[in-house]
Amino acid sequence: MTYVAVVISCLMVMGIVGLVIQTIRSAGPEPWLKISAAIVSSTFASLLLIPLGYAVAQSMLID
Repeated sequence: MTYVAVVISCLMVMGIVGLVIQTIRSAGPEPWLKISAAIVSSTFASLLLIPLGYAVAQSMLID
């Protein structure tokens, strides 16, 4: 069960990184728009990683 949680976590992290990259690419030509998009998407991504890390830790403790 731990391996399943780790694989799913890796897939979710790759998806989050892909969303961050796509957000920065579609932000526009101005540098300040890209910086703003990077800050917002990184903050959102870090908020998604907190419950993901908790779920992985719980699955490792249960096994």
